[in-house]
Amino acid sequence: MTTIKSMTKLSHKKGLIGLTSLMILLTGTGIWGVNAVLKPNQVSSQTAEETETVEAVAVDTTQVGYEITQRDRALTGTVSAQKTATLTTRVNGVIEEILVEEGDRVSKGDLIAKIDVRDIQAQTNQAQANVSQAQSAVNSARSAYLTAQSQKRQAEAQVQSAQGELEEERAELKDAQLHQERMKMLYENGAVSKSRLDEANARLDASKARMAQLTANIEEARSAVEQARSQMQQAQSSIEQARAGVAQAQANLEQSSANLDYGNVRAPFNGVITEKQAHEGAMAGAMAGFGQPIVTVATVDELEFNVAVPESLLGEVNVGERINVEIGAIGREVGGQIQQIVPSADPKSRNFIIKVALDKNNKVIPGMFGRIAISTTEKGGLMIPQSAVIEKFGITGVYRVVDNQAQFTTVTLGSEAGEEIQVYSGLEAGDTIILSPSSELKDGSAIAARK
Repeated sequence: MTTIKSMTKLSHKKGLIGLTSLMILLTGTGIWGVNAVLKPNQVSSQTAEETETVEAVAVDTTQVGYEITQRDRALTGTVSAQKTATLTTRVNGVIEEILVEEGDRVSKGDLIAKIDVRDIQAQTNQAQANVSQAQSAVNSARSAYLTAQSQKRQAEAQVQSAQGELEEERAELKDAQLHQERMKMLYENGAVSKSRLDEANARLDASKARMAQLTANIEEARSAVEQARSQMQQAQSSIEQARAGVAQAQANLEQSSANLDYGNVRAPFNGVITEKQAHEGAMAGAMAGFGQPIVTVATVDELEFNVAVPESLLGEVNVGERINVEIGAIGREVGGQIQQIVPSADPKSRNFIIKVALDKNNKVIPGMFGRIAISTTEKGGLMIPQSAVIEKFGITGVYRVVDNQAQFTTVTLGSEAGEEIQVYSGLEAGDTIILSPSSELKDGSAIAARK
């Protein structure tokens, strides 16, 4: 019995101890919970204060950009002379002599070939004779004009002289009439003899006769004036016709002389004979086919390089720009300057011809093959340094700088290119990312970019 009581007391005591421990535990837990519920602001404030006291992590950064690729496009072309002329003649005739051979250097104005122009010489001589004949006709017409002009002046002088005499004779007639009337009256009154009256009548008749003669002379002189004026007009018309004849004859002479000059074929500029297409004895001119070539002359001191440039590269070249031309035949580059971009493209290839004036080089000749290189800039995809890429919890990404804080950003990567790698998604051009992020760097960490 004693043993059972002791065990009962012991169990009761252990129960009291356990109950007391449970109450203490619940009381402590409740107090912690109340503090957590009632004082959240105090906890947050404490965390913020701790964050503010954390120093910014020094990092190296870079900006995300596109891959820029520089490429040289090789274009081929041909060296040619800046000036090339195929010489011919527009007159018909046999080639008497060609004074040059292929490869000969010539200067402007040098005689290249002679054409037999005896027929043209005969035409020239006839044209010269026609000019002289027409000039003689002008002189004859001018002489006739001067003669008619002199006759007109003489007739006008005669008219004026006869009109003066007529005025004097008119006064004489009036006086003779008065004298005759007075003598007649005196004779009828027996105051004068019959002879005195006859004298007065004779004087009156003579004056009337002179008046009639003078009037006739005036009309004749006036007629002579009109006739001389008509002769002057005819002479003037003859002069104009003769002058027209001179002009026509002179034009024929000039045309014939010009054709005669075409019998001498001369070099139009300094250059080299590159081809000889005819020989002595051959026909030249229209009879042999219009524009029958005799020789071809080209400049060798002034060369140009002609190359076809695609439309897509046209913006990479400019008139006046210096450029090097690689001439394979001489194994070196020759400098030049772009002097012309032909403003018309080949409708099929869409290529434009670029003309480069080459620097003087005695080893370069027309027909040589050449090559130029045009640099182009191409924009590729977004590229970032591989040192910026990390894995976090099995996710590939980079730390992007946002408001001076590190922000982990997942990315999709592409192919590698040296120390860089292409980014398909997750970043944009202009984003700032952190290079080689340290282990202490966390998402949201304040950062300070190194200078």
